[in-house]
Amino acid sequence: MKLLIFFLAAFFIARIASAQWVATHQLGVDGTGPFDTLGNKLFACGGDGPPVWTSDFGETWNYVGSGLPAGVNSDGNLSITHVGNVLLVGTGLDFIYYSTDSGASWNSSKWTPDPGWPDNIQALFAHDGYVFAGGGLFRSSDSGRDWEYDTTNAFPRWYQAIYSFAGNDSVILGGNDADYVLRSTDNGDTWDTSRLTTDLYVGDLVDALTIIGNVALAGTSGGLYRSTNLGRTWIHIDTSIFNYGNGVLSLRSIDGVVVAGTHGSISLSRDSGLSWEPFGVGLPSDCWASSLGVADRYLFAGINSVPAVYRRPISDLSGVANTLPIMQDIRSYPNPFSQSTEITFTSEAAGYAEVSIINLLGAEVAHLFSGELAAGEHSFAWSKPTGLPDGMYECLVRMNGRVETLPVVLAR
Repeated sequence: MKLLIFFLAAFFIARIASAQWVATHQLGVDGTGPFDTLGNKLFACGGDGPPVWTSDFGETWNYVGSGLPAGVNSDGNLSITHVGNVLLVGTGLDFIYYSTDSGASWNSSKWTPDPGWPDNIQALFAHDGYVFAGGGLFRSSDSGRDWEYDTTNAFPRWYQAIYSFAGNDSVILGGNDADYVLRSTDNGDTWDTSRLTTDLYVGDLVDALTIIGNVALAGTSGGLYRSTNLGRTWIHIDTSIFNYGNGVLSLRSIDGVVVAGTHGSISLSRDSGLSWEPFGVGLPSDCWASSLGVADRYLFAGINSVPAVYRRPISDLSGVANTLPIMQDIRSYPNPFSQSTEITFTSEAAGYAEVSIINLLGAEVAHLFSGELAAGEHSFAWSKPTGLPDGMYECLVRMNGRVETLPVVLAR
């Protein structure tokens, strides 16, 4: 019996120890750029050289084949994606290259940068048969061989320096370097914009975007923003995990779980970005997790500050306990309303709470409560709103590190 207990204890200790990030072998790649998976190969960008690839989950890495110029990433802005069996790389030398043989050889696209604009290819994104390129609003319909520059939208050029993309069946989002998110619902034929913040003095680069269902998340050096209407409006997620000095560099959605790389570590969320928990065991202290990728059963992280590529089993995502108290049953009645509506929610634990109303631009129009609340059900009235137009608003409830939103319609 003692021997059995010893082996069981050893097994569980080994299991706990293995539930962490481990560094993979590599060829000196910085791991600063994005990942992409094509077939059985995971490609990683970074450093001043060409991308590298692995087919054994990071045990060994190899450089891609010939055809890419020397100093391909000289400006530190290299991006990668694929459409079908065509792999594409955007460089810091104003060119895009494509490969039809999994990176063994490369050809230059017919790429004409916008005159006078430094088109370092900050981001590449494949969506519904098209490929989109940052550095400007460029689009390709033939797997990246030929490109068209979007001249149909009267945006200033600085709007179009796209650093991140995300999309689903109904929308494409592109984040620029001044807190704006460009949005298209017709596969890039037309675009509109939304801004993450109403603060005119904030202009952060949108490093990362992801979509989970109808929720979009945007990561910047100033923190994390969340949209419940696929990028039309945004609210700032108020948590100490993401703030200035520890902003969001990368985002990845995996089976309903969101993973975020920051200037300090990696965190994850199980509720579409409302609350977060640490997920950085095994990483160097104060690391810069600038990219996240998936290959088969592993999650990979590109760590800029080491530099290194780390990996961790995806199964670990289900093994981290969420310890933040939850809010339940947030609702309002009547809704729509004309004179007054009662907003009710239940918290499983006591804590500090704030309840406010924001408009679709994210600006607060009513503050209903701020202070300590006991565990249990709570109700707050929004009564006789004056000076506000009819339309949709959002009730915003912050408590115990969580944020919940609820659409509320004023109709008089």
